[in-house]
Parts: sequence; C-alpha cells; structure tokens
Amino acid sequence: MALAAGGRGAEGLELLVELRTRHPHDRELLTDAVVLARQAGDRRAAADGLDRLADLAGDPAERAALLRELAPLLDELGDPRAEERWAHLLDCDSGDPTALAALERAAERRGDHEGLIALLARRAERVDGVEELRRVRLRRAMILEQRLARHDEARAELEELLASTGDHLSVLRVLADL
Repeated sequence: MALAAGGRGAEGLELLVELRTRHPHDRELLTDAVVLARQAGDRRAAADGLDRLADLAGDPAERAALLRELAPLLDELGDPRAEERWAHLLDCDSGDPTALAALERAAERRGDHEGLIALLARRAERVDGVEELRRVRLRRAMILEQRLARHDEARAELEELLASTGDHLSVLRVLADL
C-alpha cells in the first residue's frame, strides 16, 4: 500500500498480482489488490479480485455484499460472468431487486421468455405497493400472451390481479383485448 501512497499504484498492483498467484487464498492480499486496482483505474483487475473474494467468502452476507459490487462491474465490462454472479447474488438474497432486474434484462436479451416470466413472478412476490405489483404482473401477463401465446394463463394472471388489487383501467383494457 506504500507504493499506492507514493503514486506508484500500478507497480503495487503488479506486485500484488504476483503475490496473489503465489497465495491465492489470502483474502488480505486480494482486498489490497482490489483497492490498488481501483486506485489505478484497472476495473478488470478489480473485478477479478472481487470475483475471487466472493468465491472465498464464507459468510452469506459478506458474499452478497461482494456480489453486489462485482456483478454491476462485470456488467459494465461486458463480462459474460455477470449474469452468473447476479444469479449467485439472488441465491444469497432471494429478494434483491437489482439482481432480479439484471436477470430480467439478461433473460429478455436472450429471448428466454420462460425464464423472464419466472423472474417476474418472483419480483411480484416481493414488490412494495399496489402500483408496482400491477406493473410487474401486467408485464408478466403481456409476455405470457404476446411471446408465449399462453392466453389462458395471461387471462388468469390478470383476473387474479384484479381480484387482489381491485379494478384498474389499464388491467381491464389488456384483459378485454385477450
């Protein structure tokens, strides 16, 4: 860390990377490497260090905190590990709204409509407020109807929504169009 303080963070990072290969389970070295990588602006090295720290984390809360930092960084870098790390975060914290949203976007990009409706069902179980519940379940019903041609399931989704939240114009319109 003295190298970083002296403005030689890149050199310190190289040294820590070398030490990390010799001592791959040393969490203190990994933590220092992440700090130096951030200071040096090396997002890839920071992601690699966070990834390894997440793998080594024994406590689920600690692992979740590391994954909350790692997954969006991997997304920004376009790293294919991002989706897997978002899923791991959801394993640690089944209600994490950011992880759910990221996995929904990934499922939509892949055209995985089955996965998307499952994620939307999970989100619907955890939303706060009637408006958010309507929005999520309406989106789910529209995917069931438009993408999967499962009209009966879409109708049932909307009827359940109306029964649980009361009449709402946009829900009634979509239901009438089915």
